[in-house]
Amino acid sequence: MSDVLWQIALTDALLICLVASIGWWFRTWLSRERNELLQQLETLQKQQQHLDQVCNRLEAVSRSFERMGRRRVEERVENRPTNQDESDDVYARAWERLERGHTAAAVAKELEMGIAEVELLGRMMRLRRQR
Repeated sequence: MSDVLWQIALTDALLICLVASIGWWFRTWLSRERNELLQQLETLQKQQQHLDQVCNRLEAVSRSFERMGRRRVEERVENRPTNQDESDDVYARAWERLERGHTAAAVAKELEMGIAEVELLGRMMRLRRQR
């Protein structure tokens, strides 16, 4: 073989090695990136599960508070010595103030009602608007 053929063969071999090493490097880089993305996805899934648990707990507590509020409202209504017209008037005024944007605490203080009672009225307003 002549020197030129050896040089061409050696150049081709070096070029093939160079392309192969670039391909190998790119493949390992992609593999590392994929592994990092999978780890991040697993972390996000764990965080989502944790958030689901927290949301479930919050919903349970919220339901519990709603039940307590309903009981207190029922107790207040049952124990109130006033007639039905006066209590309806108080609820109508509370409803009106809530529609104007007053806070439940302010309405409750102003009309001498329980905060849970006023919040329950507000919740009822929101449910009516959604329908």
